Amino acid sequence: MRKIETHFHTAESSSCGQVPAAEGIRMYREAGYDAVVVTDHFNGDTQGRNGSWEEKVDRLLAGYRAALRAGEENGLKVYLGMEIRFEENYNDYLVYGFGPKFLYAHPWMYFEGIENFAKIAHGEGLCLLQAHPFRGWCLFPRPHLLDGVEGFNGNPDHASLNEKAQAFAREHGLIWTSGSDFHCVHHLARGGIEMETLPKDEKELGDRIKRGEFRVLIPDEETGN
Repeated sequence: MRKIETHFHTAESSSCGQVPAAEGIRMYREAGYDAVVVTDHFNGDTQGRNGSWEEKVDRLLAGYRAALRAGEENGLKVYLGMEIRFEENYNDYLVYGFGPKFLYAHPWMYFEGIENFAKIAHGEGLCLLQAHPFRGWCLFPRPHLLDGVEGFNGNPDHASLNEKAQAFAREHGLIWTSGSDFHCVHHLARGGIEMETLPKDEKELGDRIKRGEFRVLIPDEETGN
């Protein structure tokens, strides 16, 4: 089985990220992971409201591009993803299954709102999950817009109410994933998924997550093992 981190932030692109991409990739390689999905924050607060859309996308991609170079040097596969937030509330959404062209082709997407963005994402065949859906500031998820939820968020600095997220997924027939929500050193390797083989690209990654072709990784201390 191949271990994949699904929720990884970089200092280059996420204002809350404390670890440069290359250092984070090295740490995950040493922790025994085979791949990382770079899911830097994408919203008006992080990327800004002034300047061109191309500048916003370039800033988002800075961490991914640095991670990609480090992955090639360290033998770790790197995929592009994002954690997008809209102006309507503080909900965060993990998106998988796209490459840089998708970002450049949909200007100011973080002003769309979740309903409009869900139409775009599903029209493009992407995988759309609500991150840590029951964390304090998040609003109740709308299952008809989602492929699933992040049922286990391993970030120890927040109360994500993971059991509630997992119960919600079961109730609504949604997939649920696990991710470390890596921002700093003590968030390392606290979640992820396993697949039989690594997807060849972002499209295959998103498709296989949507089909539930993975096993969740949860730290032993969280399961009682």
